[in-house]
Amino acid sequence: MAKTQFNFRAGNAIIWKSNLSARVKHPTLDWQNLGILSTRIVTNVAIADLISIMLGGPATNWQNFKFHASGTGSAPESASDTALGLEVESRDVGTQTTPAAGVYETVATHTYSGSYNISEHGLFSQLLGGILFDRSVFTPIAVVVGTDIEWTYTLTITGA
Repeated sequence: MAKTQFNFRAGNAIIWKSNLSARVKHPTLDWQNLGILSTRIVTNVAIADLISIMLGGPATNWQNFKFHASGTGSAPESASDTALGLEVESRDVGTQTTPAAGVYETVATHTYSGSYNISEHGLFSQLLGGILFDRSVFTPIAVVVGTDIEWTYTLTITGA
């Protein structure tokens, strides 16, 4: 499944690269690596929040982009997204790490309590509401009660 690479370039000096990958474990089966599901889109509201911080605003939201949500919406990804198309169940708090210089990563696992065709993921600044940092849409993943999906969101920022 080919996806368009998301790169944000500022004055040809900075490159932002985002990736969403996942693993799934259906009841009674082993973990299956699904690989990279999406490589875009950081939202306009997340970028506006970063600009606000650079102008002296609080950095609270940027420290909290660790809340993983999933849903069944299918509308194409857009930089103007502010929510998932159809969020299901509760959000999960991801573990935040910096596995390498310039790399932010958050990992969360959700155990589903219902049956869905999960087709979107969002990274938010709060457990309820909040700012949507990145929304990803992908080929649906069928889940049933007891299915686990481990989401890994990675943002790499490098100087060119």
